[in-house]
Amino acid sequence: MEALEWRKRRKTEIFIGGLDKDAKEEDVRKVFQQAGEIVEVSLVMNDKTGKNKGFAFVQYASAADAMKALAKFSKVEICGKQCSATPVEGNDTIFLGNINKKWKSEDIVKLLQEFGIEKIDQVTVMADPSNIECNRGFAFLELETRRDAKNAYRKLQKNVFGKLQKIKVAWAEPLSEPDEEETLKVKSVYAEYLPSSWDEEKVRRPRCWCKLQPFSTKVWDL
Repeated sequence: MEALEWRKRRKTEIFIGGLDKDAKEEDVRKVFQQAGEIVEVSLVMNDKTGKNKGFAFVQYASAADAMKALAKFSKVEICGKQCSATPVEGNDTIFLGNINKKWKSEDIVKLLQEFGIEKIDQVTVMADPSNIECNRGFAFLELETRRDAKNAYRKLQKNVFGKLQKIKVAWAEPLSEPDEEETLKVKSVYAEYLPSSWDEEKVRRPRCWCKLQPFSTKVWDL
């Protein structure tokens, strides 16, 4: 899935906190369906007690319905307990570091599926600009839903790639839009992986940057 589509989908999901731990999916759905069509209600469960952990995620069919729910249910009572609805924060993209530099996206997908990780949305392997046959040693894994991402993260913590391949598994840092005021204060910009033949004059010429756009966009967007 393209990054734009991924961000668009995330706008349809909201976080519900302060739930009574005996609350069920239907209790949450009954309240929040008043704001619009619900695609999924995900209660985060405690495996030992069989009860929820006090929070859940609700995904709507549209971003407009999600916004309506946030406005309508900033404070709401569910099962006799005061709860709150807030925007989803953070990122459900999983970072895979220290991977084999010969691996392609399809190699990682195949391995993940062998380990029982399903509903993979996309695996993005970061290419090495100095060697088109290799990656840079890391990749990003995106799954279809938050629940799928959490299940995958839990499984990957068990070092499923084997002792010889110590993969670093972590939640990827979320991207945020730069603050306009802060942007105006920027005096210098760091640019990585420029051609070794470039001098200061080429860096200052917009036409040179245009020629690099297909490559730089692919790397810097992440």
